[in-house]
Amino acid sequence: MLNSISAIDSTNVWAVGGGNLLFFDGFSWVDRSSESPGRFYCVFALDLEHVWFTGEGKVYFFNGTSWTEQFEATEHFHFFSLFFLDSNNGWIVGSAMWEEEGKSRDVWNVYSFDGSAWQLEYESPVMKNLLFAEHMVSVTASDTDNVWLGGSCGIYHGSKTQVGR
Repeated sequence: MLNSISAIDSTNVWAVGGGNLLFFDGFSWVDRSSESPGRFYCVFALDLEHVWFTGEGKVYFFNGTSWTEQFEATEHFHFFSLFFLDSNNGWIVGSAMWEEEGKSRDVWNVYSFDGSAWQLEYESPVMKNLLFAEHMVSVTASDTDNVWLGGSCGIYHGSKTQVGR
């Protein structure tokens, strides 16, 4: 099952999910899973030299030739969506679920990227004993003053550093 797809143009498309890393070169899909440093859930490509992938609590960057792990979140964390306006303005959303003292706990976070590092912009309060987990699963933006998040928690709108507040 594929979870995410990102097209640079009609001849350069990335797809990820279920342990697969696929690239469309304009003629056919090429399985590049053996090159992958992890299992990916989401991909966002600006161009051939600026491609980000999320995995189990990690963000990877592909510069067209090599992989770099850019960021690692806390234990139990999974990223669900990422979006970039350009190589200096990006966002990622995800959630963590765990058990503590026999009870379920859940939290969702928003991080932003400034071209060199990821920063935590918002962390939801820890939600306890929920029948269904609360998650943010999508992020998009039209510019740095208009960033949108969506998920089971509702829809949030804000600026690059005020999302989720």
